[in-house]
Amino acid sequence: MATTLETKGRTTGLSILVVAMAAFDLLVLGVMHLLRPDVDVVADATSTYAVGSFGFLAIAAVFAVAVGALVLAFALRKAVATASTLGVGMLTLFGVCKLIQAFFPIDVEPDLVTTTAGSVHNIVGNIAFFSLPVAAVLVARSLRRRSMILSWLLVLSVVVVLTTGFTGGFGVAQRLFLVLSSSWMLFAALDVRLFGSQSEKAGLPK
Repeated sequence: MATTLETKGRTTGLSILVVAMAAFDLLVLGVMHLLRPDVDVVADATSTYAVGSFGFLAIAAVFAVAVGALVLAFALRKAVATASTLGVGMLTLFGVCKLIQAFFPIDVEPDLVTTTAGSVHNIVGNIAFFSLPVAAVLVARSLRRRSMILSWLLVLSVVVVLTTGFTGGFGVAQRLFLVLSSSWMLFAALDVRLFGSQSEKAGLPK
């Protein structure tokens, strides 16, 4: 019993950390729209917030997402026996990519100046962009219905982002993707908390 309680307590602690990281990211994303009106919400990527005034907040938010994803992957592996191994692996990959991205700023004007840091930012950013939706769908099969719904909305947002390459409005689509990403992490963490221990062998009630 003691071991089970300790496991439940550890899982709860990890879940709370993920929720805090996801909530922080959502908060910063909202605040940056007020602090940086110079960034075009319709056309510019959110990574632009990391370059210039209050850039440290944007960097901290990316770092928080990375930590949240890695902690969530660890919690899933420990607490949810039915969680997809590939899904957890893809979530880990997402976390690592976001961690790297936090330290390599985007090239604000790539047509004028292209840097190594900007290239790294784009490469890991693209990997993260495609890996999280895959991880979310695979992992959500072992979680509650709300996480599954959010995972498919995340997939849909990927299609929307790609479509904006032809129609315009990339900034809006990317922000939708990021909001859904952190929202999925937040609710997935809450679902993991309900499992309590690695001894759970079945999914949660719908």
